[in-house]
Amino acid sequence: MATEWRSDDINSQSIFAGDGIVSPLIKQSWERFKFGGQPGSQQAAFFVSLKELPDNRFGTQSEIYWDDGFLNTQVGAMTRGSYTIRIVDPILFVKNFVPATYLQPGQVFDFTDLDNAAAAQLFNEVVGSLAPAFSLYSNDPSKGNRITKLQQDSVGFAKSLSDAVERPTSGSPIAAW
Repeated sequence: MATEWRSDDINSQSIFAGDGIVSPLIKQSWERFKFGGQPGSQQAAFFVSLKELPDNRFGTQSEIYWDDGFLNTQVGAMTRGSYTIRIVDPILFVKNFVPATYLQPGQVFDFTDLDNAAAAQLFNEVVGSLAPAFSLYSNDPSKGNRITKLQQDSVGFAKSLSDAVERPTSGSPIAAW
């Protein structure tokens, strides 16, 4: 997959773009002849929104558990909330996360599509990171090792959740893009 549009590529030239009529047709015909009638290369344009995608809701159907250092026992909670997605590198996003079936003409990758397996994987990554995030938060000495401070410190918990999601050991594709 090409990562940049190249106007000097023979497959980019067109009689409709003012490149003349003879040169593009003859060159393209010769190149296709060399590759059995098919273009030797192909270029595609993908449009990726860099705007934040807010209010992606999540919740657990049953308790999630983590080890609490202050209580010295295992603690559980049911959760619900929302998270925001922001793509910072569209090339890495398309290469590493978007399934190949969406890279065909006419296909649209949409995080809100209920049948989108990649979006479901992302949801599972977030929910799967909740227990490590609670553990990071409740066992952080700067928080006094108290989960009870969670309601007063949503920004601190968001940081713990972000750290848990982006940890390389979690196998998350999120850190790649």
